[in-house]
Amino acid sequence: MCSAFFLTSAAWFSTSAYADGTEAGTTVSNSATLNFSIGGVDQDDIVSSPTGNDDPSLVAGDTGAETTDFLVDRKLDLLVTADNTDHVNVVPGLEDAALAFTVTNQSNTPVDGLDILLMAVHSSNPTGFTTGSDNFDVDNTTIQYFLDANNDNKWDSGDTALTTTNGVATLNNVDPDESFNILVVADIDTIANLVDNNTGIASANNVNGSISALTLVAQVAESDGTVISNDDSGNVSPGGTANDIADDPESQEDVFADNAALAATTLVTGNVADTIADEDLTFDFVAGTLHTSGAKDVASNGQASDTSAFKLASATVSLQKTVTTFCDDINGTTNPKSIPGAYQRYALTVTNAASASASATLTSLQDVLQATDITLDGDFIDGTGVPACADSSPTDATGNGFRVTCTDTAPDDSGVDKATPRACVEAAAFFSSNADSDGADHDGSVNSGTINLDYSQLLPASDVDHDAGELAPGESVTVEFQVRIN
Repeated sequence: MCSAFFLTSAAWFSTSAYADGTEAGTTVSNSATLNFSIGGVDQDDIVSSPTGNDDPSLVAGDTGAETTDFLVDRKLDLLVTADNTDHVNVVPGLEDAALAFTVTNQSNTPVDGLDILLMAVHSSNPTGFTTGSDNFDVDNTTIQYFLDANNDNKWDSGDTALTTTNGVATLNNVDPDESFNILVVADIDTIANLVDNNTGIASANNVNGSISALTLVAQVAESDGTVISNDDSGNVSPGGTANDIADDPESQEDVFADNAALAATTLVTGNVADTIADEDLTFDFVAGTLHTSGAKDVASNGQASDTSAFKLASATVSLQKTVTTFCDDINGTTNPKSIPGAYQRYALTVTNAASASASATLTSLQDVLQATDITLDGDFIDGTGVPACADSSPTDATGNGFRVTCTDTAPDDSGVDKATPRACVEAAAFFSSNADSDGADHDGSVNSGTINLDYSQLLPASDVDHDAGELAPGESVTVEFQVRIN
């Protein structure tokens, strides 16, 4: 006698397809059917059961012929990437400076099945950007989190503030494959506070080029906000307790899958690939100190992170006022003295240091002259009178009492150099001394009076490569005028 066997199987499950596969919690049901004969005579089919079935009268799903089932476990995987390709240049005193990140849920969680907790922590690692080291921290009390509504990597009034509790922001009810454009926003201290509050900035002269790196850490959490501090394979988030159990087909286990395939080697940031290089620092969401980083982020800890940084790129502006004796009625321009009738030449020089990292926009300057003792020379005389300087001619034209000259030296950072110098570098410009709003005016007082300068007109935008009033690194502008001693 011989028997023949044929085996077929069927599987039943409902699923949703996501980037990381079948949705967690999906029940996968299988039943096998055996066709066989004995002595050449076909027998009734037998369906399978988890415990074994020999009753051909049962169909799949009957008691004694139950399907063989398992639940799809939960694969938890987040990705954080910095969207700034370089340091974000900021100036002292700037409010609402922003660093941009993208946070993505790569888990196989159900729709609305996960929360993501966010914390920005101070980092000493701006690696991945240009040269520099972290030497100051932004004020913790100013750190906020926003959804970038127009994805321009800048804070705007239309951006949506995230709910924050004890410094931790929450992305609620996150779908699989869902990404968020996140802004970490903070205020930059004034120069005085930067020096006072950061040992890495010794003086105001050390402000330029200073860096504050921030790492955005994302943590998986249940849809009610509870931190998922461990998976079921022995992996933990900071503050978690290990739980390593065998897979149970009838229950849903958790697996931390963040960067699971790579070892934590060097600390590099700014990458967009899903690698351990994207991760920088950890944060203990169970009992963490606000904005304080933990250890190096590691694979399979329920967290992901990436780093961006602010860089202080400021103008270094100085104002110098000098006076020299130009000529007197006895000596002319040869070794003149400050006697009554002599002409004094004032020079107001504004300089943006070559070491500066940004242009300054000059607006206005007011110079109040000492009362009664001096009178403005409305013609800016040239000192060619013989011997009396009072007989001299106007340097440019009658009534043009102000001379503007500029200098342009190469800045230390070639990346901020202007391709074309201002016109006043090549030739002096003259402005009338009466109150005609041409950019350099005297109030008309017979004695002394007030000088008012409008740099948007003295340094016009029409000059190639410059905005109105702009003084780039390495540039200076000097306004000269003369007075006669009464």
